[in-house]
Amino acid sequence: MEYIKSLKDEDINTKDIPEVDFSDGTFYYYNSLNVPKKSIYLNIDTDILKWLKKDGKGYQKRLNNVIRWAIDHNCPISKL
Repeated sequence: MEYIKSLKDEDINTKDIPEVDFSDGTFYYYNSLNVPKKSIYLNIDTDILKWLKKDGKGYQKRLNNVIRWAIDHNCPISKL
């Protein structure tokens, strides 16, 4: 472990590691979180649903990702 800590960045060969491009700002949690799912009935504004569906299948997963991002970033929930 000490050997690894002593390495300089330029001494580490990363040529076999693919580059990751986050330039489009897209980040998905995939299924790395093994959280139980619960089916619910939800009324959602049509413009929001259209936005979620614009990239095709997987809009429910995208909705889940948006909500999880909001939780992770301490977004406030207003009482309407």
